Amino acid sequence: MNLLSLMRLFTIRFRMLGAIGVVLGLLGLLGGAGMLGMFRIHAMSEDFMANSFAEVSHMAELRGEMGAIRQHEKDMIIA
Repeated sequence: MNLLSLMRLFTIRFRMLGAIGVVLGLLGLLGGAGMLGMFRIHAMSEDFMANSFAEVSHMAELRGEMGAIRQHEKDMIIA
C-alpha cells in the first residue's frame, strides 16, 4: 500500500488536524531547543560572574591596597 492510498483512507478533517498536530509538535521541539540554549547561556553567565568577574574584583581590590601601601611607604620615607 503506497502513501497516497493510505492518505485517502482518512477524512480531510482528520488530515488537517494531523497537520496542525505535527506543526504544534515541531513548534514545541523548537521552543524546547530554544529554552535549552537559554538555560545553557544562563549557566555560563552564572559561572562567569562567580569565577572570572569575582577574580577581577579581587584584583582591583588588591591594586587599591597596594596603592595605599605605597602611599604609606612614601609618607614614612618623607617623615
